[in-house]
Parts: sequence; structure tokens; C-alpha cells
Amino acid sequence: MSARGIAQAALEFWGSVICLILLFTSMLDKEYKESSKRCLLMLYSSVGLTLLFDALAWVFRGWPRTLGSVMVHVSNFLVFQLNYLVLMAYAFYVQSNLPENGRRRMQPFLRCLFGACALMMCLIVANIWTHWFYVIDAQNLYHRGAFHWTAQLVGLIGAVVNGTFLLQYRRSIEKGMFIAMFSYIVLPTIALIVLLFYYGLSLLHVAMCISMVCMFVAAFKSYYMRMTARERELGDMKTQLLISQIEPHFLYNCLTTIKYLCRTSPDQAVDAVDEFSLFLRGNLDGISAPKCIPFRAEVEQVRNYLSLEQRRFGARLTVRWDIADEDFLIPALTLQPIVENAVRHGVMKRPEGGTVSIQSGFLPEGFVVVVKDDGVGFDVGRMEQQQKAAESTGRHLGLRNVKSRLELMRGGQMRVESEVGKGTTITLILPEE
Repeated sequence: MSARGIAQAALEFWGSVICLILLFTSMLDKEYKESSKRCLLMLYSSVGLTLLFDALAWVFRGWPRTLGSVMVHVSNFLVFQLNYLVLMAYAFYVQSNLPENGRRRMQPFLRCLFGACALMMCLIVANIWTHWFYVIDAQNLYHRGAFHWTAQLVGLIGAVVNGTFLLQYRRSIEKGMFIAMFSYIVLPTIALIVLLFYYGLSLLHVAMCISMVCMFVAAFKSYYMRMTARERELGDMKTQLLISQIEPHFLYNCLTTIKYLCRTSPDQAVDAVDEFSLFLRGNLDGISAPKCIPFRAEVEQVRNYLSLEQRRFGARLTVRWDIADEDFLIPALTLQPIVENAVRHGVMKRPEGGTVSIQSGFLPEGFVVVVKDDGVGFDVGRMEQQQKAAESTGRHLGLRNVKSRLELMRGGQMRVESEVGKGTTITLILPEE
């Protein structure tokens, strides 16, 4: 084996190891868009296998006997086939990163590319007998066939079309990701053009490996930026929620109630002060909690809040509890805003008051928490329109805040059902931890 062959095999072997590392590292990223992630994983695995089999083709080139013949034939055959899988994986990855209109426009091209690659893969099978693209001689040495250039033509056309779509929609793609994805077109295309006129080192596969590393770095940077933005967004939402809940009029009403109890029932006033201090402490602990908290702690916070409101509203506010399961985690300050909305914007809007019921349990889809009131209700469709127009009332802003934090921190869902004049039911669904 020549020094050039040793160098080529070593480069491609380590390139395949790098692609394998990138593959398993990317599999740990659960936040990545599922369609993009599948395409990227397919791209890493296809490139890694291509590098591995091309390295084996160099290692066994010129080996005598059956082993050398089998390895050279099999390795070169798989390299040709895998090149078309790489081309398709990259095209689908480009499409998954485009906006919706770009994905639709690229769909016809993908169908044509898929058909062209399928045709070429069939012709590579036929090459076993026709030797159109390459031939392995009696010494187990590789030689190009008369139509070798046509095997590269599909790749060149695919690179041109992929590059066109990337350039057209470059403003909708993150700058670092765009540069990395475009490098996969520029570097392999340059290597491919060189290889059409000179057969030496497999520059194409080395260029592909370099581009894979660039795309991984860009994806990792994007992941880090998303996580940073997510933490900042969660912090902002928790702060907004805390401010919206500890409003001056609520503090004033609680203190007024305690002042009245000091004159009429000192023992109840002491209890009210305890509940008020626990309520404030719970809110402050909630804003500082970096992760989810036990549901039982959230229930305790809501009990303190409702006890204060019952002292204030008396018989107008009825509370019913049915806590069948509380051994699960929930984002802090999730249940309280919903219950507070049910009291302030639901039952207390009726002169005669009403009932708020809180339930929890476990169903096949996960832990379920239901907050129901028989208050005035509201138009859910109008609420969604107000949210889109960023003109939400305090109630709707609180619900949107809770829904976002539930999805980001717990992967949960929030369902809102309401009918004007009949009340509101809000259901939280949290998957098992």
C-alpha cells in the first residue's frame, strides 16, 4: 500500500469516527426540530459510512486473493450507493430549514432528485456487469469507467439547486447555519470538479467531513442560543406572573380584611396574617425556583390564597377539593394563577358568587389537573384573537403565560373550555417525569 493510500485511509477512517461522534451527540439534542434532526442524523450516518467504506477500499486496494477482491468490490459499490443517500439526506435537510413557502417550492425538486438518485443506484448495480462507471481489474485495482462523469453529474445538479434555494431563503436561516450548510455545497463541489479531471486523493469525502463538522458547530451554537433564550424567556414570564399576581389592590384588600378581623376576631386575624405571609413567601419562592416543584407545594400555596379570599368574600366563594394524586412535578406558579382567574374573573363577577373546584388524578396520557368554576365564562375564540393582537386582558395574559411555561418546562398541555354565562374549565395534562 502506497504512502498516499495510507494517508487517505487514515484521513477517512478518522473522518468516519468524527461523524459517529457527531451522530451520537446530535441524538442527545431533544429540542431540535424533529424533521431537521432526522435529516441531520441521516446525513451524519451516511457520510460516516461513506468515509469508512472508502477507507476500506484504499486499504484493500491491490490485495491479492479472495479477501482483497471481495473487500474492494463491496467497498467501492457501497461508496457509490451511499453518495446518493448523502445527496438526498442533505436535500431534505435543506428543505427542513426553509420557511413553509420554500418547503413547498422545493418539493417538486426533491421528487425529481429522489427519482434520479434511485435510477443511478440501479445503474450502479448494473455496473457489476456493464462496468460503465468503474471496474476492478485482476489485481484488485480500481479504474474509472467510460461514463464515470455521469455518476457525478447528479451530485453537481443537486448542489446547484440546493445552493439556489439556500441563497434565495438565506434571510430566514440563521447566519451561522447558512454558512455551514453552504459550505457543504461549495467544498464538495470544488472537490468534485477537481476529481473529474484528476483521480488522486478522495478530496470529495474529506470536504464532506469538514462540512459536517461546520454544520455540527452551527447546530450546537443554535442549540445554545435557543437554551439561553428559553431560560431568559422563562425568567421574564415568571417575573411578569409574579408582578401580575401581587397587585397593589390585592395587597390592600388582604390588609383591609386583616384590619377588620383584628377588631372583630383577633384569633382569625392571627390565622389570616400567617396565611398572608405564607402566600407571599410562596410567590417569592416560586419566582426563584429554577425547576419544577412538587404539586403538593403548589396546592399548599393555592390553599393559602383561597383561605384569604374566603375570609374576604365569605359565603359567596365555595371551594371544592378532589386531589387524588399529588406525587408529580409542576412549574411553580402554575395552578395559582388559574385558580385566581377563576375567582377574580369568574365567580366573583356574579353577584351571588359561585364555586371553584380543583381536581387532580392520573390518566393514560399523564397527570391531569382540572380547575372548574361556574362563573361568568368568556369567549375562547375572542381570547385567542386578543392574544394574537397582543391586547390580552390580565386574565388572558396569565393563561398564556402559564401555557407557555407548562410547555417549555414540563412538555405539558393546557386546554381551555369556557361558555359565556356558564363558567370555565381549564385542564392541565403533564406527562410522567
